[in-house]
Amino acid sequence: MVTRRVGFVVLALVLAAGGLVHAVDDPQPFTASELDRFLDDWPQFAAWAQERGEAVDSVSDPSAFMRALAGMEADSFLRSRGWEPERFFYVAGHSWMAFLTVEAEAQAPGMTAEIDEAIEEIRANPGMSAAQKEPAIRQLEEVKAMLLELDSFFAVPAEELDLVRARHDRVREALEAE
Repeated sequence: MVTRRVGFVVLALVLAAGGLVHAVDDPQPFTASELDRFLDDWPQFAAWAQERGEAVDSVSDPSAFMRALAGMEADSFLRSRGWEPERFFYVAGHSWMAFLTVEAEAQAPGMTAEIDEAIEEIRANPGMSAAQKEPAIRQLEEVKAMLLELDSFFAVPAEELDLVRARHDRVREALEAE
C-alpha cells in the first residue's frame, strides 16, 4: 500500500534525522542480535503505541510523530523491554531505511528500463519538437540517475543493509510492510 510506504519513509527520516537517533555522536551499526531483538519488539511497541491512540505505521507529519512519541512515555516502555530508548530508535530508523533501500534496489532495474523506454518514445515522437523533447528527456534522465544512486540516499552502513537483506521477509513481516 502506497500510503503505508510513504509512512515508512517519513518515519525512517524522522527517526534518523529528527533527533531521536542521537545517543552518541557516531553510533555503532546495529548487530544481528539487535536487529533480531528489534524485530521481536517492534510489533509490541506498535501495539503499545496504538493502545495509546498513536499509529506509528501511518505517520503523515514528522513533527506530529515526534510530539506523539514524547507524549507516549516510550522511554519507560522500552526500558521495561530492556532497551535504551535512543538505541531502539536508532535500530528502528536504520532498519526501516535499510528495508526501504533494499526494496527500492529490487525495483530499480525495472523502473530504469521503463524510463529508458519512455525516453526512446519521446525521441521517436514526431509530434514533439526538439525544444519539447529536451526538457522531458532531461527530467527522465534525472529520475533515472536518482534511482541508480538509491544506496546513497539513506546513510545506512553496509553491514546493516546486509543484515536486513538476510532477514528481508522477517523485516517485512515485523514492519507489516505491504
